[in-house]
Formats: sequence, structure tokens, C-alpha cells
Amino acid sequence: MAVLTRPEVLVITMDHHVDPVLERFASSAGWLLAIRPARGELLRRLRRCPPQTLLFWLSALEGLDESIALIATVRQRVPEIPRIALGLWPDDELETAVRAAGANVYVQGENEIDGLQEAMAAVRRLPR
Repeated sequence: MAVLTRPEVLVITMDHHVDPVLERFASSAGWLLAIRPARGELLRRLRRCPPQTLLFWLSALEGLDESIALIATVRQRVPEIPRIALGLWPDDELETAVRAAGANVYVQGENEIDGLQEAMAAVRRLPR
């Protein structure tokens, strides 16, 4: 039987086109990337081999409602996994919405690299 290694971070994006900066950063950090995962498939994956942290990549208005709904679902079904939401533009309403949905931490970056570095710092600050 194969032993599943628990990943540190699983990055979830509902964007149709994945930002190359995100792909490179996730790869170099050893983070896994889930692109537009189906809700049921994601929940099964989280129960089978839960990551230490989930990072929701909110880079555009595209998929934003889906991302917020998915944060809420994950909070209800697997509340023990910390949830970080990363927004790439200043938006108080977005922060309020993702926190209400169940994000433990909201990070906002001026650009992709700054945002991902802020998210990485947030991951390191979370209790293990």
C-alpha cells in the first residue's frame, strides 16, 4: 500500500488560466496546485490526504463566487485545515466575504510575488 505524504500547502485556484508566476512559485516551494477542482473530488482528496494548509488564490473576478463558496464548504466539511485567502487587489468587501466564508487568514499582495511571499509568511505563522 502506498503511503501518502501530507503536503504542506495545497493552492486552489478557480481561474481558467493559471498565472505562470503562481505555477513557478508553487513548484519551487513544493506546494501542490489544484486548478478548478470539482467540489466532491476536492473534499475526498482533503479527507484522504489533508494538506497542512489550504491557500485560495483570488487573482481575478473570474471564479470569485466559486472560490468563496468553496471556502465555506471546506470550513464546514474539514474545519481542521487552516484556510488562507490571497487577494491580489485591495478590496475590503472581498476580505469581508472570504473571512465570513471561513478563511482563517486573508492576505493581500500588491502583485503576485508579494502576495505569494505574504501567503508563505502566513503559512509559517500558523500553529501546527
